[in-house]
Amino acid sequence: MIENDENRNLAKDELYKAIRYFVERQQLVVQAVLDMKLDINAIGKFGSLGWASSASAGNGQKPLDRFQKEPSDEFEKEIYAILKHSEEIKVPRKGVWKDKSGQEWNYILHGGGCLLINPESQEPIDWDCPNTKAFDYSFFEVHLEWRLKQNQNGLIYLRDSKNEVEDLFSELINDGLIQKCPMPMGLVYTLKIES
Repeated sequence: MIENDENRNLAKDELYKAIRYFVERQQLVVQAVLDMKLDINAIGKFGSLGWASSASAGNGQKPLDRFQKEPSDEFEKEIYAILKHSEEIKVPRKGVWKDKSGQEWNYILHGGGCLLINPESQEPIDWDCPNTKAFDYSFFEVHLEWRLKQNQNGLIYLRDSKNEVEDLFSELINDGLIQKCPMPMGLVYTLKIES
């Protein structure tokens, strides 16, 4: 429990900075998805169809197999093109990706996004396509828990108030520092754009 208003404001400031840090870290996931030559807009719109076309269903049929010929309907044309691209690049659902510094990350493609996990530090960074500036609160919460367990500097007041993170998050929304951003796959948030 936060003892006074000053400590509460300091904890809220740390939370805001932790969210900014997480959104910056998510850019690694964005880069991983782009390096895999996946279409973030297609994944954001159609979920796993943007990456899973090479995976067979239980009956051995692939999503692309349902098309006997190239479709004429515009919506089906879009799906067909996405499945065809996905089939050509054949990205496994799980694997290893190297960032620009040579650091290896384990990745898991899921629904509308991708989770990176650093095999050394176990840092989890999860992101859902397509908005590169948006974050899912539950993904942030997992990352924050990891940071708190690491005893990282800069989270002194937040560590003492981790039971109140949701309340502080709501205050950041009410203060206009975080904005709700409905997406096809669910509700995500963005930081207020600073001028």
